[in-house]
Amino acid sequence: MSKAIEVFDNEMLEMVDHAFDLMGIPNEEFPDKYDRKNWTRCVCTNLIKIAAKNEKYVEPAVELINNWENLTDFTSKVESHTWFHYDPLLDEHLTGYKKWHEEQRQMEKTKTKSK
Repeated sequence: MSKAIEVFDNEMLEMVDHAFDLMGIPNEEFPDKYDRKNWTRCVCTNLIKIAAKNEKYVEPAVELINNWENLTDFTSKVESHTWFHYDPLLDEHLTGYKKWHEEQRQMEKTKTKSK
């Protein structure tokens, strides 16, 4: 995935979709008629495009895509209503989001145990 991001261009979209198929990312229709792809594949594709333009985002993009099943957990820190900016998502993941995310999970576990 890292190499694909480094040499990404628009002609590689089909290859990226094939890689997503191999990773098990579902290709379900999105209920909103204005969206052509489901949310997860759209976000993963955009992460690749941004990482292709800025080398510092390659590693966090790969990590986020590899953990696609928890992608909404990662985007929750940087989203506002129903959208988020990709650069802050990648910056947060690069500079300490992992620690914040672990703290959130620990807080949830504590809440669950106290109930």
